[in-house]
Amino acid sequence: MARGAGCAHPRDTPAGAIAAEPPGSDDRGMMTFVWIVTACVLAVVWVLSIIDIVRHHYPTWTAIGWLALILLLPFLGSVIYWLVRKPTQAEVEGAYLAEADFRRGTGPPR
Repeated sequence: MARGAGCAHPRDTPAGAIAAEPPGSDDRGMMTFVWIVTACVLAVVWVLSIIDIVRHHYPTWTAIGWLALILLLPFLGSVIYWLVRKPTQAEVEGAYLAEADFRRGTGPPR
């Protein structure tokens, strides 16, 4: 079998000519790039989730439970955490003040 042919027919037979890949159809470089970008995005979401759990000052067993979920199921655990997570009072107040500034037309401080 010819390397990278995709079928068991030798290239010099009529069946090999039919099964031959068209020139320029090598997608390995593009797929490698897609996988690397996807892995980097997932790693960032995973790390940000862990940092947020530590900063949020949950009770000990709650924090351990969230960390266990995120460590065992990195992407799914992170998605569940961000969907269930309640904002802190400081985050709510900051969002309220930012919206009030926006409505007054002052915008964020520069």
